[in-house]
Amino acid sequence: MGGMIRGFTTKCLGRGSSHVAEAIAFREASNWIKRQPMNNVLFELHSLLVVQAVHSLKQDRFDYECLI
Repeated sequence: MGGMIRGFTTKCLGRGSSHVAEAIAFREASNWIKRQPMNNVLFELHSLLVVQAVHSLKQDRFDYECLI
């Protein structure tokens, strides 16, 4: 019936590509969502490489190390 946009900000220091940064951000956001009373969550990603990695993972095994 309605919509809601929710987010948070965190600081991570390090070096790496934008793909690695997006994979880490996705991991952090996923962990944050697990602690929230929400369902039907949509993520917006800009890195095609990360999107393809997420889609290639099996449903029963989500290993973030495969992304990074």
